[in-house]
Amino acid sequence: MSIDEIEAAALELPLDQREELIARLHAAHAANRETDAAWRAEVRRRMELIHAGDVEWFDEEEVLAELEADS
Repeated sequence: MSIDEIEAAALELPLDQREELIARLHAAHAANRETDAAWRAEVRRRMELIHAGDVEWFDEEEVLAELEADS
């Protein structure tokens, strides 16, 4: 279903249902933005820890090799 088809179907809804649809879409959009912002902040925090030398950086191949060796 295309966006144009969705829009046409939504415009056929009674006003109260259109308002409910708008509210739901807005809430979903806001939640996605909050999640995206939280992930960006977490990535920034982790990169700061790495750059400050507060955590040790491991190469992916080293970690996988170590996991394989432990198996």
